Amino acid sequence: MWRKDDGWPLGLHVYVTSAHDGRLRQGEVLSDLVEWNIVFNEQGEAEADHVDHPFAVIVTPDCDLEQDHRARTDPEMKPQQRENGLLAHVLVVVAADFEASKEKFAGSDVRKRARQNKDERYQFLAPGGPTEDLLSLGFPSLILDFKRAFSVPIEQFLRAVQQGETKRRGVLVAPYIEHLGVRFGYFLQRVALHRDHHDVVPPGLAALEGTAAPPSTPPTGRIP
Repeated sequence: MWRKDDGWPLGLHVYVTSAHDGRLRQGEVLSDLVEWNIVFNEQGEAEADHVDHPFAVIVTPDCDLEQDHRARTDPEMKPQQRENGLLAHVLVVVAADFEASKEKFAGSDVRKRARQNKDERYQFLAPGGPTEDLLSLGFPSLILDFKRAFSVPIEQFLRAVQQGETKRRGVLVAPYIEHLGVRFGYFLQRVALHRDHHDVVPPGLAALEGTAAPPSTPPTGRIP
């Protein structure tokens, strides 16, 4: 948690500018990313469909992205090392302009918690200034929805970047990238409880109160 008295300078940068031709980075903000999906029509035939995402953020671990980049660019790498280093997909989380996304939240209390990064489903990111944006435009404060993560085949991803269809913008710096990684990991590792702790009545206490303890049931898979 940041404190005003910890010696950090005010105005500390949250981002650095993306590299135009450098490797992909964990915590990199992207714009104009297309998500392609296979859908089936009424005849059961497969068709391609797509969703345009104004913003997204890469969450693939940085070490994997670095190894993939080396495997693609180092001519001296041995074939086995190259094969082990290559990635098949890039994992991203859908992001949106926070100020324009009020309809995403069930209520103002959820939106407030999300902005303070106190709701495990969402990650709020500060806006990026023109000097932190490869396009020199700046980008708005973003809200990431961890439930809206998807993977993109890396060959498709790199082609879209190289052709300018998907734009690289800015990259989170430490400790903000670690903060994002920890929170995303926590969201994926949530444990399903068949009954919350505050709903549990110990058997002995139930007898004293004249009520029956609820029967033990297997987990339902519900995650808070």
